[in-house]
Amino acid sequence: MEASGKSRGVAEAPGFRCHTSEDANWSLNAAMLNRTAILDRQLCSSTGCVGSIGDLAEESHAKQDALETKMLDVDWGRFKVPLCISYDGLFVHREVDG
Repeated sequence: MEASGKSRGVAEAPGFRCHTSEDANWSLNAAMLNRTAILDRQLCSSTGCVGSIGDLAEESHAKQDALETKMLDVDWGRFKVPLCISYDGLFVHREVDG
């Protein structure tokens, strides 16, 4: 995938793999997200728009798996949401109890 804009530095950095939602399944794994993109970017394709990921999350916040189900129902892959995953993970786990 050709990286552009702000994602170019991430995509070209060692230890990252970048792709789109077209190539991935939805996940409940922890992630760091661009707040503006999640709240403001409308998910649109040739068949229309469904709102932003933030809009969809707000509609389904009361049930644990509702957002995942909603994203699969709207076929989020067709919106080609950019995703970059670190091979090293996003968080560091440190034992604190001994």
